[in-house]
Amino acid sequence: MIGELKPLLKTVIGSHPVNGLTGLAAIKNAVEQQLKAGVELISDGQTRRDMITYFTDHIPGFMIQDKQSKIVDKITPPDKSPILEDLVYAHSLLKKGCFLKAIITGPVTLVASAKIDKSSPYNGFLDQKLYVDLGEALKREAELLLKSGAAFLQIDEPFYSVGAPIELGALAIKIITEKVKVPVGLHVCGDIRKVFHKLVSIQGVNVLSLEFAASPSNFTVINRDDLDRYDKILGVGCVNTQSSSVESVNAIKMILAKASSILNSNNFIVHPDCGLRLLSVEAAYNKLANMVEAANSFSKR
Repeated sequence: MIGELKPLLKTVIGSHPVNGLTGLAAIKNAVEQQLKAGVELISDGQTRRDMITYFTDHIPGFMIQDKQSKIVDKITPPDKSPILEDLVYAHSLLKKGCFLKAIITGPVTLVASAKIDKSSPYNGFLDQKLYVDLGEALKREAELLLKSGAAFLQIDEPFYSVGAPIELGALAIKIITEKVKVPVGLHVCGDIRKVFHKLVSIQGVNVLSLEFAASPSNFTVINRDDLDRYDKILGVGCVNTQSSSVESVNAIKMILAKASSILNSNNFIVHPDCGLRLLSVEAAYNKLANMVEAANSFSKR
């Protein structure tokens, strides 16, 4: 159990290069690479499938047809999750002082990435009942995944930065997190300048993880008063996951220094902008290793 989230905690957003591996071998590689780099809050690497079919392949009400997720019936909570096995295995590989995070793809992103079939009971993508039902399903998903011993729950909502219905998503997140006893993070990548005031007020979330390496303009809307008012810790994305170029330790420290100056504190979490899946194994590792070195040296200033 993490308990209080320590300042400059080093983590990842989730996905990791699979390097041609599958099954438990891919998870083992992802976890070992993170541990070797010095990451403290580890993911299982999300090696099984993409972030949408990871959940739509077993949540009742969804079906996958021709690689497209479809909502074909009332969405209901799953009885079991195949992801639990992955997390249990990842947890068994941890070393002392490291923790595991469970990751679920958020309701807005799942809905926006699916087609709604005429056979479903939902009246389009803005049907509130759809988000309530999906919130209940993901609430059960979170309950199942946290049985792995994970000490942190992350909800991924990349669509929040591109005009998605955040209010409906927030309703679902409140349902998902209702009985969660571990810290909860909300990850949103991209330009969040127009929606920061909505993101920071979402209930049930302890950590707001944003990207700053590829989107430095996000710093223009971050302020400590709002974070304090809504009892949020900032997650600072400090390496660009869209580029294979490995940032220097000093370049990463400059981003951390910017966050520290705005917050007048080092009480934030450090992670890449987004998942590392599309990078080479070498680039992913080197980015993580430099990130950890930057955070460690920054904390000793």
